[in-house]
Order: sequence, then structure tokens, then C-alpha cells
Amino acid sequence: MEKYIEGTDNRYIIDDEGYVLDTKYNALSTTSPSNRVTLAYPDGTHHSYKLDKLIYEYFGDLPSDYDRSTSKYYMVRHLDGKESNNQISNLKLMTRSEWQKEFGYKSKFKTNGRAASVPIALYKEGSLSHKFKSISEAARYLKENYLSSVDTKMSSVKKQLSDAINNPSTPDTYLGFKVKKISLKEYKSK
Repeated sequence: MEKYIEGTDNRYIIDDEGYVLDTKYNALSTTSPSNRVTLAYPDGTHHSYKLDKLIYEYFGDLPSDYDRSTSKYYMVRHLDGKESNNQISNLKLMTRSEWQKEFGYKSKFKTNGRAASVPIALYKEGSLSHKFKSISEAARYLKENYLSSVDTKMSSVKKQLSDAINNPSTPDTYLGFKVKKISLKEYKSK
């Protein structure tokens, strides 16, 4: 389903598959690594929006108290854990307090100037193999146990794991493990 973005004189079309089309240049708007899209308005101003939240505003089931002024109290969860998958079927709107209860940390928020860690799990042949508190912890484990004989930088291992979690155009496996982002609750469970 497609809709014109309000206030742009029908320049932009947003769809429930997770894209914004700029009709002036007949091009899909690209998002930044922070999942933001910038729109140009007829009065010459530009505004940047979180793409997932913008898609949810147009196609999701919004609570009655939701408007742009209260949107900062809401987070959009990507059900498959891949923040680049902005299809409406993959998005769930949550309050910040619901987010913290489910994940137990302020993911997507900064803590002490650094991004919060994201727990991940590695699966082998469909069964849970290992759980880690962060991508760094998983990268250390894989480097020590599977890449010790290869001259591979830790940053490269972290990037591969991060891409497996967040980038739908890359495989969600690394070194034969399926990589999945999990909640803190899942991480702490046996």
C-alpha cells in the first residue's frame, strides 16, 4: 500500500514495504546507518525522520494519544531484529517503558556516551549454541575458538556479526552459526 507524505506537495510516496519514493527524481530515498530519511518541503526546509517510525505513523495502529509531539515517548521494535527491515509487518510500536521492560536496557539510547550493548545468540543446526551479552563478547569467542589460526581483526569479526543481525542484504549466518539479536530476558533465561 502506498500513500503520499503529507505536506510535501505529493513529492514523496511512502509504502508499507519500508521505502520512500522521491517522485521529483523518481528515486528511492536512501536511509543513513541510523535508519533516518530526510525529506525536502516546499518552503525550502528539510526534516529528518526515523524511517521505521514514519512508516508506522502512516500504516500502523497508533494509540489514541499519539501525535508528532508525543512520538518521542514511543519506540519502534523490529520483530526480526534487523533495523534495516522497515516493512510494516515487521514493526511494533512500544512505549519507552515497555521497551525497557522487554529488553532490560536502553537499546537505541546512549548510556555514558556509548551505545548500549545488544545480546545475541548463535544457533547451530537450529539449536541454541551460545548466548552473549554483546557483539564484542561473541566476536571474542568466535575469534578465539574458530579463527585463532587466521589473521583476522576483531573489528572485522564484529562487523560480520553486526551485518548478520542488521543488514537484510547479507546472510544471517557467520562461520556456520545463525546469528540472532535477543532480548536481555532471553539472554538471562536458561
